[in-house]
Amino acid sequence: MTPIHSSFSSRKQNGAVLIVALVMLLLLTIIGISSMRGTTMQERMAGNMRDQSQAFQASETSLRRGELAVRNLSVSEIQNLTTAPSWQNSDAVTGLPTAPKYKLTPIPGVTIKKAGESIGAGSAVEMAVVRVEAEGYGASENDDGTPGSTVSVRSIYVRR
Repeated sequence: MTPIHSSFSSRKQNGAVLIVALVMLLLLTIIGISSMRGTTMQERMAGNMRDQSQAFQASETSLRRGELAVRNLSVSEIQNLTTAPSWQNSDAVTGLPTAPKYKLTPIPGVTIKKAGESIGAGSAVEMAVVRVEAEGYGASENDDGTPGSTVSVRSIYVRR
């Protein structure tokens, strides 16, 4: 004859195993969900970094196009520009939803002289200084159709 005490103890242990198994399953689920959230966040950060890099490369390329446009103008043409500076689309970069652009702004009255050199009062200025501004955009777009990333760069170009 088996004692009643040992069969009662066995029934308690079977219920405890079920509860422990459910708690362990809950813990594994929580760990899995948190790791998925971390992976999703890292994927978004990598995508944003790629988009920002594309925007920077597009703006740098557009800036070089603007500097090339200044190089193709003579000093007198730059000095005689009378129209207000406006943005020009750069055809250098393709494959992006929004084309990068550049703007040329002549800076009048700037003369660069070396130390000890004559200022040459009354003589014609033989150089022009131009500010070249460029904007580039990334490949992703916001919900409203605007570019997801925008990068602006500037340079000062001295034409002699």
